[in-house]
Amino acid sequence: MPISRRAFLGTLAAGALLLPRPADGLAFPWKYRKESHRDPVSKAYTHVLTDGESNDELPDQAQSIWTRDMRYVLFNSDRPGVRVPHAQLLATGQSHPLARETIDAWVLSPPSGFVFMLRGRRIEKQLVEAAFIALRKPWRVADLPPHVAEVVGGLSMDADGRTLYAGVRFNEDGQWGIVACDTNMPLWRTVAQVSFKVGQIQAHPTVPALILFSHETDGDAPQRMWVTRDNTGVVLPMFTEWYNEWVIHGVW
Repeated sequence: MPISRRAFLGTLAAGALLLPRPADGLAFPWKYRKESHRDPVSKAYTHVLTDGESNDELPDQAQSIWTRDMRYVLFNSDRPGVRVPHAQLLATGQSHPLARETIDAWVLSPPSGFVFMLRGRRIEKQLVEAAFIALRKPWRVADLPPHVAEVVGGLSMDADGRTLYAGVRFNEDGQWGIVACDTNMPLWRTVAQVSFKVGQIQAHPTVPALILFSHETDGDAPQRMWVTRDNTGVVLPMFTEWYNEWVIHGVW
């Protein structure tokens, strides 16, 4: 029986596996499911990976969800009782949480296989593959620098797999921007500082040091999309927007 595109996407992106939840919430087995959608044009099949009562969600479309070898796919779920990132091993369909406590934001580094998570003012990391052996307490990477008041534009990972970016509000009134942390060191530096509120930031997936970000507003913006390069301090329009254009978002 055909299903609508809305119903299909909703089923694919939300729900939990149709199996009893383990008491500890740490392992979610998977069984082959016959339910699938066949694209009428390409004739390709898309199988449902999660379904049920829990709230399973894909992150923003600008965020990487596949490890480099495409063995694991990441998603958000509240199946352990709190909303945390999960990973599913595609070969078996088993899913595991990557944290035990609620976190504020997370981003995957596909080259390294680490997930970097923001909890309060602390950046932590968890190895995706290790979570399928034993879910250990995440490693502390660094705390936000003192001149940063809060993260407002989320996290993004550079194409090099080690430089973490955060869209922030600075302690100085009316100042927002982007800070970067070398997660191998770790050391913070300011990438860009502007006088308008920074919205979502997106590092380019294949070009190192190139970052796209938006001007966050409640309505239209005179210039919505901006771009900067790490270690230059230069902020430029992604493209010059005309007065009659209403640009709401952008993605690489």
